Amino acid sequence: MKYSQPLNDEQLERLAEAHRTGMSATELAARTGLPWRTVAAAIRMVRDRTRGPVPRLEFVEPAVRRRPGGA
Repeated sequence: MKYSQPLNDEQLERLAEAHRTGMSATELAARTGLPWRTVAAAIRMVRDRTRGPVPRLEFVEPAVRRRPGGA
């Protein structure tokens, strides 16, 4: 499922709910086809709206996979 438009409230809430049930931002990005940063931002937006901002929360961006042999 790829998105070319901004996510609506229902889509944001679905991402956040999947995250609350245990899926990582990386798993959600792979499943939805969204960029990892978009998924992380969506999770933060819903959290801030429902619980208020949480200081010093960091998402660790996954390492870039490189092909064997350095190519």
